[in-house]
Amino acid sequence: LHGQGFRLRELVVLAATIEDLVHNEEMQWLSAAYAMHSISTDGEVSLQQVDLLLDSFMFFHVVSNVTLSSLTQEQIKAAITSSSNRYYAGWRDTRMWVSDTRLGLEQMEREHRNPFDETPRDFFSVAHTARELGSRFGRFQDLECRGMKQALIDVEQGGSGRVPLRRFHGQAANSGWGFSESEGYLRHLGVLDESDAQRPSVVIPNYMASRTNCLPESSGFYSVCCINECEELLGSLERDLASPHATPEQLIELVAALPSETVEAPRNLSAQLVGRLHDIAAHHGSRVPVHGRLFAQWMHHAYPRECPYPHAQGSLASPRTPDEWMATDGVGSSAIITKAEIHAAANSAEEEVGEGDITNASVELPWSAEEELPMLSVPTQERSFVRGITGVCLSAAFISATILAMSTCKAALTFAKATPSVGALPLHSPTQKQWQQQPLAKQRLLPPRLLGRFSSAEQKSHFC
Repeated sequence: LHGQGFRLRELVVLAATIEDLVHNEEMQWLSAAYAMHSISTDGEVSLQQVDLLLDSFMFFHVVSNVTLSSLTQEQIKAAITSSSNRYYAGWRDTRMWVSDTRLGLEQMEREHRNPFDETPRDFFSVAHTARELGSRFGRFQDLECRGMKQALIDVEQGGSGRVPLRRFHGQAANSGWGFSESEGYLRHLGVLDESDAQRPSVVIPNYMASRTNCLPESSGFYSVCCINECEELLGSLERDLASPHATPEQLIELVAALPSETVEAPRNLSAQLVGRLHDIAAHHGSRVPVHGRLFAQWMHHAYPRECPYPHAQGSLASPRTPDEWMATDGVGSSAIITKAEIHAAANSAEEEVGEGDITNASVELPWSAEEELPMLSVPTQERSFVRGITGVCLSAAFISATILAMSTCKAALTFAKATPSVGALPLHSPTQKQWQQQPLAKQRLLPPRLLGRFSSAEQKSHFC
């Protein structure tokens, strides 16, 4: 793109192409489920088979490709029908959600269909339900993220959206969530506020949006991560403004009336917030670019628990998985801390409370005057060339989508007949204790949202 970006029409075409690629991938998973259970895609299936197919579809959705490649068909079938799945700690809840969602969809469709017609159960109807499951799964998984966020808010400092590092690690023992990432790995992810070098703290929205809280990758196009709550807030402003720029007065009125999960509205914005918004407008000649870095930073100050702190471009390396980080920047270090360090952090946090509770202490959030804007003007003489190149790229994307669709059945059959192979340690182990017994080279950092699935007994065996 040479830094020129897309026009609206081109962006819509690209989005539609990506959506088509994702849907084709989902059809691969569903076709693989049919093939694995030796069910024909030509005829109708029983209700029991529908549930089995949809459970299999979701299993392919939540279990990483690395794990799947190390399992035989029989192991996969046993895991799908088991209520306690060693490869995905939340499998029981997921199966219940799949069943409830299917029933809800059937009820809605029944209202728009001839009551004397039976519910169709052919491949296309099952595929429709599978697509709905895929599109709704992120919201279902985000319920865990909200619980994890609340555990951090419980020990934050002064409503700042920040948790002192010792308290963060202490919550691993006190809350059952796996807040066990090391200081070095947290720094790599860009979630540490080190304004006070002697007292680093974890920025809650940055941590929630970090790669460490994504499920192990099963898709070739996206990851299932915690939802960035700030996007919904910014989307509300975009709908009301219908413009990429706004006056400070417009933004003050809208933000003062805009609630979030933890911010009540209407409210009066502080003099400091109002002053900084006017400073941003003055920097740009009277209007505020709502997609610039400075306004994103202002939103972080207005919603410190929902909007991430925007790091300047180039200040952070591309986020890596724990294994990738330990093999490069973190050589000789670990991406997680030990149980002994977790206990020490928990004891230290308790002593801190005894000396004087910091939970309600005020915190001055960092502010940087560095601005970054996402859009550049395109010189007139270059536009036709850029459009031509973009058209070629989009045509290539469409061809790619077509080829992928044509290869769906072949890929599904190949996957279903795959033979077991020696792979890495499954990313979803039954307990963190079993996982920690593996050699360091084979350890995998379990997302805290997965650790939150463990029973209280398992948590006790891990942290006590």
